[in-house]
Amino acid sequence: MADQHYLPAAFIGRFSVGRQGRLRKRPIWVRRVGGGSFQTTARHVAYQDGLYDVTEPSPLPYAGDGSWRYEARLTQALDALGDARRPLDGRLWAEVLVPFVSSLFIRGIDFEARYRARMGGLMSAMHDENDDTFDERWRDTVAIGRTTDWQRLLAPTMAAQWTVFHGSGRPILPTSDLGYCLMNGPDRSCPAAYAIPIDPCTVLAVFARRIRRLLDWNGRSWTANVQHVAIADEGVHELRHALHQAALNEVYGPTNESVDWHRENAESSASGAGAQYLINAASNRWLIPYVEDYFKVLRIVDGDWSDAAKAGEVDWEVVSRHWSSTIQMHLKMPRYPGGLILFGHSVYIDLGRFTADHVKRDLGSFQTASQP
Repeated sequence: MADQHYLPAAFIGRFSVGRQGRLRKRPIWVRRVGGGSFQTTARHVAYQDGLYDVTEPSPLPYAGDGSWRYEARLTQALDALGDARRPLDGRLWAEVLVPFVSSLFIRGIDFEARYRARMGGLMSAMHDENDDTFDERWRDTVAIGRTTDWQRLLAPTMAAQWTVFHGSGRPILPTSDLGYCLMNGPDRSCPAAYAIPIDPCTVLAVFARRIRRLLDWNGRSWTANVQHVAIADEGVHELRHALHQAALNEVYGPTNESVDWHRENAESSASGAGAQYLINAASNRWLIPYVEDYFKVLRIVDGDWSDAAKAGEVDWEVVSRHWSSTIQMHLKMPRYPGGLILFGHSVYIDLGRFTADHVKRDLGSFQTASQP
């Protein structure tokens, strides 16, 4: 078994006062539930031995430790996301930031507990007291569950409203082993949103939306639709408190004061909120009609506006350059056209074109195939 990070070490390294050397080797402060604070480097936290290991040889498709191709450009993308002076490059948004944000809900050590709660019936059916292979088979099932959920979450992650909040720099933010916390949503249709600190002064907030403008063509390149607003110091303090409450076991920050524990419950948490407020449904099965939309967006940002009309079909060569996890396709079901719309010189997504009733009607008996 190998040490497998469930948060990128370079991402955690952004929460360091150090400015020299690789991000993963920079010093951070850590505070654990029920313990004191201490200093270490970013690469020595947020990992677990064999977290993504499966039975070998495994015929199953799964999201493993080699699936996080977005990490190679994550620092560049997060720097660009936090820069309110310039439009965000659409390729960085699609190729790096969308998979990063969506992976926060499937990559962590809390995924298995949430998956177990959803799949209790399946687990019971699989379990046999006389079967010594149950643990291995369940680990494989969790691995394929990560893959299935990740692909389904790509569309609602794109459809969500992305707003970057900029603090003054006086109160500073940590992150946690969960990578996000909940914050109040903007209206009744979205009661909660996700706050994802991207550095000690900046937070990305993701609000669920069904219809949204994703990308604009400016005549030279694609830009992503991201808003920037200032946040008062009081709001930063509230977010820091929420991050401490949401942490599973640890918080990471640039100073001892930033990780000073503000938590009512002194015990570890088994599970985070998951993506429930992103999908706004008990099951993510209603997202099946939109599972190809992200891969179509990869084709769009790979070309110019004249190429966008071709995005009705997936270009697997383009996908292979940016997506390294297994792709799952549902057979014995209609090939849904998805929710992407081209209008003016913009790309929109509408997640209301197909509903759970469409999927229930069409699903029937299906099998899952892997796209190489």
